[in-house]
Amino acid sequence: MKKKIFILFIFLFLLTGFFTSIKASQNDNNEVELYFFWGDGCTYCEQAKSFIKELKQEFPNLKVMSYEVNKNEDNYKFFRAMSQAYNIEEGIPLFLTENNFLAGYNKSSDDYLRKIVKDCVNSNCDSPLLKLKQANSNDIIFENENRQEQENNNKALLLFIIIFIIIGFVFIFFKKKK
Repeated sequence: MKKKIFILFIFLFLLTGFFTSIKASQNDNNEVELYFFWGDGCTYCEQAKSFIKELKQEFPNLKVMSYEVNKNEDNYKFFRAMSQAYNIEEGIPLFLTENNFLAGYNKSSDDYLRKIVKDCVNSNCDSPLLKLKQANSNDIIFENENRQEQENNNKALLLFIIIFIIIGFVFIFFKKKK
């Protein structure tokens, strides 16, 4: 019986290590964040949205964080805080990576936007939120970031519960066989 319990714990240990390595590899996928602030009814913003679709195809690891600022007050506050953190005048559309930004848009902007995304991919940029955190902007709550962390924690907890349930069933199975 002790041998079966020992095998069960070894199995749990290996399974936990396996899922931990999967989670680590998912987080280390060189994902690049591009923050995109736009307004409903803005012609240039609509044109920019079309180009962003092309960028996402060209750069599969590009994660676009899109915020409509004309009708959503929380997004507008976030937009103001990010503009201040980057020390730029407010104007839409606005594109932000960790180290670069593009304010405004026209077709000639495509090459520059592609370049800043490519530079970010090559240098493994961090999130533009770091600029906001560095600016010690206290007027904005990082709800989206906290919500994502909570979702990740919930997924990990659910995974461990499922593992323990499976192990419990295996333990009961071994016990009934005896």
